[in-house]
Amino acid sequence: MSKNNFKTIKLNREICELIGAFIGDGYLGIYGRKKNQYVIGISGDKKLDEDYLKNYLKPLIKRNFPFTNPKLYYRNDENTLMLRVNSKILHNLFMELGFDNGKKSNVVTIPKKIIENEEFVKMTIRGIFDTDGCVFFDKRKPYYKPYPRITL
Repeated sequence: MSKNNFKTIKLNREICELIGAFIGDGYLGIYGRKKNQYVIGISGDKKLDEDYLKNYLKPLIKRNFPFTNPKLYYRNDENTLMLRVNSKILHNLFMELGFDNGKKSNVVTIPKKIIENEEFVKMTIRGIFDTDGCVFFDKRKPYYKPYPRITL
């Protein structure tokens, strides 16, 4: 894979899982006074998501994009942790897949390149569920026993 061209990046299971996590809690941006800092980030709860971001997603990014240096940032004024990667190549890859700079809307679609491959779809959904998924037991009266629910 060329360090200088996002078009040479081939999707794989792990990259699709990262894309899913991005769909759940990610953002893209171009920052800096000269608009020369290209960022892809995934945010989470300091306590609940630290292990996932630090010990799972960060190494996944390093394995698949060895030219990057993902970093964790802890917000002191909030209960937020951010995993950020400054990389024009990754930023452009996500833009090419159809994502825009800034906050995502409530409606985000899985890119067509992923939809065409069943295994990639599964891994993308796994990433979405890792960031936004929930399993609980519904104990409302209509159910004789607590009923398991899976939600996003």
